[in-house]
Amino acid sequence: MGFFKQLKSWCSEDTGGRYVSLVLSELFNVSESHKLVSELFGKSIDYATVATEFTFMEGRRADLAFLDEEDNPVAIIEVKYHDHKNERNHAQIADYLKFCGKRKIPFLVITKNRLPDNDEKQIKKHKFASIVSYSQLVHKMSKYNSKDSSAISKLVQSYFEEESLMFAKICKADLQLLLISALHVHNRHGLGRQLSRERIVKAADALRGLIENVTLLGDEIHYSYMDNVFPKRPSAGFYFSPEFSKKVESKVMKDLEEDLEGDSKERYYSISDERIRDGRLVVWYGYTVNNSPSSGFFWLGIGIIAELHTSCKSSPLTTSLFAELTPYIPGVEDQWKPETIKINNIEKISEDEAMSLTQKVFRNVLKKALRGTLPRVIRQKLHNVYKKAKCL
Repeated sequence: MGFFKQLKSWCSEDTGGRYVSLVLSELFNVSESHKLVSELFGKSIDYATVATEFTFMEGRRADLAFLDEEDNPVAIIEVKYHDHKNERNHAQIADYLKFCGKRKIPFLVITKNRLPDNDEKQIKKHKFASIVSYSQLVHKMSKYNSKDSSAISKLVQSYFEEESLMFAKICKADLQLLLISALHVHNRHGLGRQLSRERIVKAADALRGLIENVTLLGDEIHYSYMDNVFPKRPSAGFYFSPEFSKKVESKVMKDLEEDLEGDSKERYYSISDERIRDGRLVVWYGYTVNNSPSSGFFWLGIGIIAELHTSCKSSPLTTSLFAELTPYIPGVEDQWKPETIKINNIEKISEDEAMSLTQKVFRNVLKKALRGTLPRVIRQKLHNVYKKAKCL
């Protein structure tokens, strides 16, 4: 756990955007960050210090204010965490724009999730105002990172990754090795030659990165158009699933039969690793949509699937985004296959591209579900979500 993550864990409550503002103020107060600040605002900013909770109007406080030698604001930043859907934000953004426009100073919103349409339209109308995501912020930070970069710059990036505030980079080779090791795939395919202590540690980082990315995508779905229908934040998880081809099906059955021949009261069933050549990793983020306390539920979620096919020597690893609706209600059949869309290059996909694809498969799975047979309570909840999702 990184320094800023540890520090936040000591707080008695979730401080959200206020805590991020403090972290960023430390970063921007470092002299080497002046170029980064100018990059963010798109113009040179000559400032002496960065203040948090700066009062700029009666009843209004800016998260971050860049001040000159006489403590006059020369630029302002609003930090959004999970409060971007707050009804008061629309008036708040209007006040920021009025204040900054009058003084001809730049205004920037740093946000984890997409802002409401009205706020985005307000900001885009003004040349002095702009919006960046945490991922875009870190991308700009990386342009100025070097061996001599301050420790705080690296700590900030590490904190953003741990908090799933930014899209993590995934190394395809590390992800492939993760599947080979976790699935216990037989190594006659030659892919096991990659194995080393350094690489296996990086393979674990690939899993962490996928979980962070799926959480980021899921949070955007949740806070954009599901928090009113499902106020409780959903859960995330993952699982590995080994697979074998039909060619070795008889050999697999033989493995199981040999296990059954033992005399032990406790049975342990196993399949020789020689049979396992393929498999998948599923990282998910989802909700349980209750029908009623006594009559089951539906599971609704999104995620990333990484599949390993060792017989495909040129490209054994494929990845895709998915959305899924699965019933766990007696008498209700599983009518809907998961909606999937292939990720052509897991290493190069951007946060915006991944978000766009995720929203697409999510809308598709809702649309198909609403065409089918659903319990009345479930249908109403999904219909409310689909109306919002359709607008994005």
